[in-house]
Amino acid sequence: MQRLCFTQSARDGQRMQEFTDEVATLRRHLDSVDNQLYAHDLHLRRGRDVRVVLLPLRGGLSNRQRGSGP
Repeated sequence: MQRLCFTQSARDGQRMQEFTDEVATLRRHLDSVDNQLYAHDLHLRRGRDVRVVLLPLRGGLSNRQRGSGP
């Protein structure tokens, strides 16, 4: 019985690690898409008063600071 519980616990731990890795991969992908959208938005705003600031790692839309319009 203990062996069965240990085996199940090891499987659960492995599944949890797989899900954690998948979440990290998806987060990186979303960050990449988010950065592409931000760059596209800056391209569309060309000619306006836009201030570009460096984003912290894993920065999202809420972390971005943009200059106000004219």
